[in-house]
Amino acid sequence: MHRERGWAEPAAPGHAALIAMAMESRSIQDVIVDRLAAFLGPHTARVALKTFAEASGGRKAETLTRADVPAVLAALRPMLRTLLGRERAEGLVQKLAQELE
Repeated sequence: MHRERGWAEPAAPGHAALIAMAMESRSIQDVIVDRLAAFLGPHTARVALKTFAEASGGRKAETLTRADVPAVLAALRPMLRTLLGRERAEGLVQKLAQELE
């Protein structure tokens, strides 16, 4: 219909734009737990985030801000290295850091 009038179809948002839009509606806690759950299971992921969020900055997982992310990821890193191995842990931490920039 739009083409008949000479209008161009709107461009579909790129992958990065879709991730950004999805991130706006999801909390930092949700993003981290979802990523960790793929490796640790959902319950262990929630407990790990809760434990390391409080240990790294004294914050509850549900109140994390983007400013808290580097400290939380640094706190999670040793545990993830032990459970996943160095390469997989570093890949996961880097992916989370990129997603939560």
